[in-house]
Amino acid sequence: MKKVTQQLALMSTILGLGSLLSTIPAMAGSVDKTAAETTADVNLKQSATDNSITLDQAPTYQFKDLELSASRRDYTATAVNDHLVVRNPGVESGWQVTAKISDFKRLSNRQPDGANQLVGAQLTLMSGMVAPTEDDNPSVRPVTTNNIVLSDQDQAIMTAAKGAGLGTYQLEHVNSQIKLSVPGGNRTGAYQAKITWTLGNAPTGA
Repeated sequence: MKKVTQQLALMSTILGLGSLLSTIPAMAGSVDKTAAETTADVNLKQSATDNSITLDQAPTYQFKDLELSASRRDYTATAVNDHLVVRNPGVESGWQVTAKISDFKRLSNRQPDGANQLVGAQLTLMSGMVAPTEDDNPSVRPVTTNNIVLSDQDQAIMTAAKGAGLGTYQLEHVNSQIKLSVPGGNRTGAYQAKITWTLGNAPTGA
């Protein structure tokens, strides 16, 4: 009788264990439920109000207390105020900034004999640096050229090809990269020239 009772108890234990195991999910061959993948969808479009390329800033150059010479002499700027800055909110047409300069004219103490210009003076923009205002800007950079001698005709200063120059870019010159050349024979005095900066479309093929 005691032996039969022990056998029944053992069977009950085995059946109870089987019931417990049946409640545990099977792991082998099941789908991993500890990770998932979703998406982040983005659709960028041009703003209805902020949709134009703009020339936000242009530089001025100062040459203070220069000493005249009997022959042509080159001077570097004593100050460069501001940089050339173009802002482009995603317009991919391409763009270009040009510049031209007027004659240097006497500001005061004008001479009765008409000698009121800085005759033969040339302003040259040497190798400047083009850079985005944000370091992580992925767009192709605009380009500039070295040793641009300004004249009364428009000269290309900074050019972005189609699809390039997106975001905000600046062309930076330090004092030593702005040169004024003045020939001998000019008179002392304060002179000023007007520089006209123009933003337009990139030339065909740029």
